[in-house]
Formats: sequence, C-alpha cells, structure tokens
Amino acid sequence: MKKNSNVVGKRRFLFLLFLIFTTQISLNAYSQERKITFSLKNASLKEIISEIRKNSDYDFVYRDVNLESFARQDVAFKDATVGQILTDCLKGTNLGYEINGKTIIIRKKAVKEEGKSRVITGKVTDEQGNVLPGVTVMIKGTSLGAATNPDGEYRLEIPSGGAQVLVFSFVGMKSQEIILGSQSQINVKLKEDAEELEDVVVTGYFNKSKESFTGAVTSVKREELRKFGNVNLIEALKMVDPSFKIKENNARGSDPNSLPDFFVRGESSFMGNSNIPTFIVDGYEVTLQRVFDMDMDRIESLTILKDASATILYGSRAANGVVVIETRRPASGKFAISYSNRTSLSIADLSDYDLMNAREKLEYEQKAGLFDYTSVPSMEVEEYIKSNVSKGVNTDWLAQPVRNAVSHSHSLYLEGGSDAVIYGLGANYNRNNGVMKKSYREVLGVSFDLTYRVREKINIRNSFEFSQTKVQNSPYGSFADYAAANPYNPIYGEDGKLVKTYPVHIGLSKKSSEPQYQNPIYNSRLPYKDEESLQTITDNLKIDYFLHQLCD
Repeated sequence: MKKNSNVVGKRRFLFLLFLIFTTQISLNAYSQERKITFSLKNASLKEIISEIRKNSDYDFVYRDVNLESFARQDVAFKDATVGQILTDCLKGTNLGYEINGKTIIIRKKAVKEEGKSRVITGKVTDEQGNVLPGVTVMIKGTSLGAATNPDGEYRLEIPSGGAQVLVFSFVGMKSQEIILGSQSQINVKLKEDAEELEDVVVTGYFNKSKESFTGAVTSVKREELRKFGNVNLIEALKMVDPSFKIKENNARGSDPNSLPDFFVRGESSFMGNSNIPTFIVDGYEVTLQRVFDMDMDRIESLTILKDASATILYGSRAANGVVVIETRRPASGKFAISYSNRTSLSIADLSDYDLMNAREKLEYEQKAGLFDYTSVPSMEVEEYIKSNVSKGVNTDWLAQPVRNAVSHSHSLYLEGGSDAVIYGLGANYNRNNGVMKKSYREVLGVSFDLTYRVREKINIRNSFEFSQTKVQNSPYGSFADYAAANPYNPIYGEDGKLVKTYPVHIGLSKKSSEPQYQNPIYNSRLPYKDEESLQTITDNLKIDYFLHQLCD
C-alpha cells in the first residue's frame, strides 16, 4: 500500500512539471505569434523597430549597426507577427535577427569562412600602460569579435581566409586597425581622442554612449565653440542650441556688464524671474557669473541636458535644464605652447532712429499748441528756442554717449609631462569694451592643472584657478535719455561751459515756478565712477582609484 502511494505521488509531480513546462511554451509562443498592425511612410529601420517596440513586449539590442544608414521605405502590416515584419524589413540588407525570450538582437550576418581557424590573443592598454577593459576587438567587415576582460586581455578565433584586419575601438580613444600576419599575439596601445566627443554624452557624473543615452541632449566640441569669435559662453550657447534662448533687454543694450536673462524650457510664470539652468564645471556647480567670465579657450566640451534625464541625475536643480562644461586637460608628451587671440569691433546701429531735427521739432510743437501765448514764461521759452534754431543749433544727441568699441582677448597655455605627471599652466586676458562710452569688462585669469598617477591604480588631479574681474559702467547714464532730448538745446552755452539744465515750456503757467530738465551729459562730467572689482579662487581636487581585479 505504501509503495502504491509513492508511485501516485511521483506521477503527480511529473504531471505538475509537464504542466508548468507547457504553460511556459504556450506563453512564449503567444508572445512570438502576437499579431501587429501598423503602417509608416518613408520610415527608417530605426523608426520601424520603435513601432514594433510600442506594439509588443519586445526589447531590441543592436550594436555596431547604424540603422539610419539603410534606405527608408513605406511599410504596411496587418495582423503580422514580429518575425514576419523583421524578415520583410531586413530583406536585402546584411542584417539578421535572433529572438531570445523577450529580447530581439539585431546584428550583422556573420561572414562564413571555410577552412581551419586560429586563435589570436593579446592585451590592450592606454598610453600610460593602464589596462583597458571592455575594448571592442572586431574583424573588419564582419560581425566576429570579442571584448577585453577586466585585465585588458582578449582572445579571438580567426577564421582562415585572405588578408584580415583587426579593429580596436573604445569610447574616448582613437580606433586602431592592425593587419593580421602570422603572429598569434597582438598587444595594442590606444591613444586618447579628446576631440572625438560627438558620440559621447558628458553628464558631469559619467560619460555615456550617445546611442544608449535616451535623453534630449546637445553636445558641442571645442573646435565648434572657437568658430563663434570673441563672444562669451552664454552668447555661444544661444548660437549652438535654438532652445537656449536669451531674453532681449533693450534697456541694457550691449552693456558688457549686464548678466543676461535666459531660459531653456520656456519662460517662468513668475514675473522678473528667468529660468536659469544649473551650470556644472568639471563636476562642480558654479554661478552664472563664473560661466559668463570663462575663457572660451579653456573649454573642451559643452553638453546641454534638457529633459527628465537631467532631473534623474541632478534632482530639482535640473528643473530648468543643466549645462555641463568640461575644461581642457593637459596632454602628456613633449612640452607644448599654444596661444590664441580674438579681436572684435562693436558699432552702435542708429539707423532705426528717424528723429526730427531742431527746426522740425520747433515747428511740430508750435502746430501742436504746446506753447501758451497767454503765459509770459512760455513765450520767453519759445523765443529762446527760436534763437537757438536761428543760430544753427541742431544737436545730435544719439551720437553723444556711444562709440565704436574694439574688444580683444588673449589666451596662453603651456602643457607637458610624462606618463606619471602631467601639468598644464594657462593665462588669459579679456577686455570687452561696450559701445556706451567708458563702459568695459576686464577679466584676467591664471590656472594650473596637475595630474599624478600612482602605480597605475590611483589618479590624482588638482585644478587651481584664480580670476580677477573689473567692471565699469558708463557714466553717460541711460541711452533713452538721449533719444528723448530736444535737438534745439545746445550741449555747451555761449560761454563754452557745459549747460546743466534747460527750460521746459510744456505745462508752464503764469503762477508756476519755471520747470527744468537736466542735460543728460552733465553727470558724465562729474568726478565719480560706477565700478566694481571681483577676485575668485577655485581649487578642485579629484582622486580616482581603478579596480582591475573585477569578476568576469
């Protein structure tokens, strides 16, 4: 009796396993046989895959495949399975697919080679001898390849055939191609590629491949920034990204000391508050003033993060976007000196001002009835104005407070070092003269970068910077005062002295005291200055420890 109960128990257990197994098969089969209906016009392969992802439970993985390079096509599918759609869309390409659970892998079709194969091994390091894990090693023109392990070592089986080339690639490094000979071991040193940043997103915390970064991002390299001439970084951002908008301030004009109001995600609903993004320089948050005065030649790369991806990294500070700035790092090798100069000319454009001359203004006021002929003071003012007009007084007030301003900037950088110690010393000077007379902004800065490597495991970087900013606002006041001044009033009196005030005839009555308004130039002659000086010292220390003994 006991034996029979054991047999029954075993049968029940086997039946339960069979039931679970068949259920999994049916679920998997249902996922693969699920019907999809959609149509697209002039769609790329990437857009078709995105549509499949929306209408199914599948995730797609593709590497070393540029989906945008394939011809666009019109597609229309009705009650088609995922396999049928992919087979049809990949027809005529060198791509194939593999369904693994809920993941679909898109890859290049392997090149079939006949004959015996051989094994190539080796190690990949950087110029300082540090091992590089995760380097991609591919046979050129095929999908065959491998990646280096945590010790920088790789092992790749090479099929027999004609001349073959190995391609070594890694983010931030220059790709290197090596023609295969009879050797069985190939060790490679990859060089840094500081300029190749267009496929990398710099977030301030880490660097990430642009293809795998899903956020809205704009990246700019150093060479692109240099094309904008003698402008500050804020003005350069406006030229780089259309969504980075600066509010026009007509009252301030081209004042070199006015910090701009701008926004990345639209204007704020609070009056007087612009949506200023967060600025990150070399991993540290800085003020708008610091960014405004930065030397453009010190910037290596610039990245603008504008959506939820920025909020994930920086929290509420990123509500208005994040601007990540990476400064120039010294390169090892021979001692090198670089110098750059930028010069610009600013001219006040007064062509839009179509103002009346002195005779026209007097005639206009007479016809408008602005003179009170029952008031003696008013009639005296009219005679005073007529006398000035008859003497040929016709003051061009708009030209009085402005000038043609020449601005210039200079940048000097010295760098060098060995594999263990790398140094960089920089100095910059920027003089930005405004079109309003006697207004300027002057920035003088020095910097020192030192990178020290300890036994290929510890990397210490110290960055020191000192800057001094001097600003002076124009003593000529607001340009609007000159636009409102009457052309029949002279700047200087008959005695050659500066006229302080002028009589006013509008609203003048017999009983009122004589009102006056001031010559707008008068304040510019007074012995005072509106100026400011600011000194800033910044020192950042960064220590990296590299763990080479990682699990496979």
